Order: sequence, then C-alpha cells, then structure tokens
Amino acid sequence: MTDRPDQTEAPPLTPKGWFQFEFGIQSEFDEDKDTKVKTQSTLYNTSLWKYGLTKSIELRLITEFGEDKVTFKNAKNEDTTTSVSGLNPITVGLKIPLQKEQGMVPDISLITHLELPYIGSDDFTPEFVIPRFRFLFAHTLSETFSLSYNLGGEWEDGTSAATGIYTLSLGMSLAERLAMFVEAYGFTKEKSFPDHRFDAGVTYQLTNDLQFDTSGGFGLTDISPDYFISAGVSLRFKAFK
Repeated sequence: MTDRPDQTEAPPLTPKGWFQFEFGIQSEFDEDKDTKVKTQSTLYNTSLWKYGLTKSIELRLITEFGEDKVTFKNAKNEDTTTSVSGLNPITVGLKIPLQKEQGMVPDISLITHLELPYIGSDDFTPEFVIPRFRFLFAHTLSETFSLSYNLGGEWEDGTSAATGIYTLSLGMSLAERLAMFVEAYGFTKEKSFPDHRFDAGVTYQLTNDLQFDTSGGFGLTDISPDYFISAGVSLRFKAFK
C-alpha cells in the first residue's frame, strides 16, 4: 500500500523489516487574473522513505528538491522570469496503528511529522520546527471500491497559526493491477481564505513490489493553483530475512 499519488495517506503500515521508497515529480501552475503574473512550483524529487521498524511503528523520512518560477511583465511589457530552487527542509515522522477495520468501524492510524530547520536551502528552510499530524481512516466498501479520508493539522513557522487539513478519496479497482481514484482535499488556514482542490489519478502495479502512477487536478478556490500534475514510482524490498 502506497501513500501516493493521492493526498490521502493510507492507514496500513510498511511491513516489519521492509523498506519502501515512493518517488515523484509534480508541478503546480497558476496565473493571477488581475496582474497576469504566472507562477510555477515544481518538486523535481518528492521522495517518501519508509521503513517498518515493528508491526506497530513505521519510520518516515521526506526529502524534496523544489523550484519556484514567477513570470511577469517588465517596464517594457516583456516577459521576465525569476526563479529560486533548492532542497526543501527534511521532514521526519512515524505512523502507528490505532484501530483495525471492523464492520462500520474504519481502519485507523496516526501519522506525526516534524519539519526540521537544520538541513535545506536558505530560501526554503523554516526558522523553527514545524509539527504536523494526521488521523487516517479507510473503509472497504466492496471488492471494487474503498473510501479513505484524513483529518489533521500543522502550524506556521514561528507562529501559533494553525492550518487544518482534510482529504476524501474514493478508490476503484479497474483490473487485477490497475486502479484509479478521485479525491477532494484542502487546507483551512487561520485568518486566511481556504484552499480547496480536486484531483484524480491511476496506479499500475507492475509487480507486487513495484508501482507506477500519474495524477492531475485543479483548484476550486481563488487561492488555489489553477491546475497541477504529478507522476511517480514506488518500490519496496525486504531488508532482512
């Protein structure tokens, strides 16, 4: 079970003694309707590294290399582009199970992360440690459909302002190794406008331990990006026999 390509994290843990790597690239595009300023934010290597330490503890490490581009009209009405790129701050965390699925009671797990200010490029590194958490829920609806959702939050760098996070994803099995999802998710930040989005994507398992994916979506509110796309690969192997 992988945590990509949707934004909804899955309750199952990486099996004990297994490494799982989930790599991807994603870009967000937006154009201000009034100023005509265009922005593109790209993560060239969004990587989630997972290890099943025990049956009840999954260790997690997130590393990303990103670039932000801004294109605007200069005084001569010519397109001018500025960009900044670098390593995003490293994020560490763990996942623990809370409840196994039983009838109407969903499968439940908890993820906690800390975004660290110690490693990363100056333009992207926060001043303080940023805590994040999510409760993960999943229902098996039938052999074809599953329903998953997350509820969580995080805090701004150096402030007490909180951002609520929600996701809701419907998964569908299309064939033995082919699946797709549709999803709504968003962020509700204190003293700011909400950021609501919709996306969809497909996954294909070449083997039990190798999966490819692609996805895309669009923003539903003014503060959201106009559209975004992503593609990636996930693989796992047993570290110790």
